[in-house]
Amino acid sequence: MTDGIQTSHTRILIAGICSGVLLLSHASSFAQFDETAELPKGLVASYSVGERTVERLEEAISYDWGASMPDRRLGSTDGAFNGQWKSQLLVRQESTHRIHAFVQGAVSVEINGEVVLKAESKTPGWVSGEEFTPDIGFQPLSVHFEKSADKARLQLFWSSEVFPLEPLPGHLFFREEGRPDLALAELGRNQFEAFHCGACHKDVLPETEQ
Repeated sequence: MTDGIQTSHTRILIAGICSGVLLLSHASSFAQFDETAELPKGLVASYSVGERTVERLEEAISYDWGASMPDRRLGSTDGAFNGQWKSQLLVRQESTHRIHAFVQGAVSVEINGEVVLKAESKTPGWVSGEEFTPDIGFQPLSVHFEKSADKARLQLFWSSEVFPLEPLPGHLFFREEGRPDLALAELGRNQFEAFHCGACHKDVLPETEQ
């Protein structure tokens, strides 16, 4: 009888721990992209192959895709793709800035409608735009990338008169409106990977069709 009670208590304890882990994971995933905020953080990314386009929320633009596709919904081919990111960049200091990229492919960056970087590199390398002076506050940001070589890579940086070269920080990206649909897709993707669901469901993709 004692063994049976201990076994029952053990099962309850394990179930409680698992439930706690699930709740913490749920809260953490939604905290990453709080779509109820007045200005949700992050960027809306769109990836295209031919006529097929998928969207997702991303925190920053720093990727080394190699020969792979940026999203499994685009297939496993190592062919060309386009990427586009939209958000608002919070500029806090009035000074001249420059946008830089470590890139393999073609990239263009617009801030408040002004092209501040446009370059292409067939091999991984640094490119830099001309100096510009943005207004203080939220500035519309648009980034476009095209894979133009056998591999693809894009990492964005900036510098100014008051700070040295640094990655374009994700905590300065804000969106005008939330995208709960994309946040839910991120939640599913994160939990699919966190709980190693792919070990048993190798042919199941956590992403939903857009």
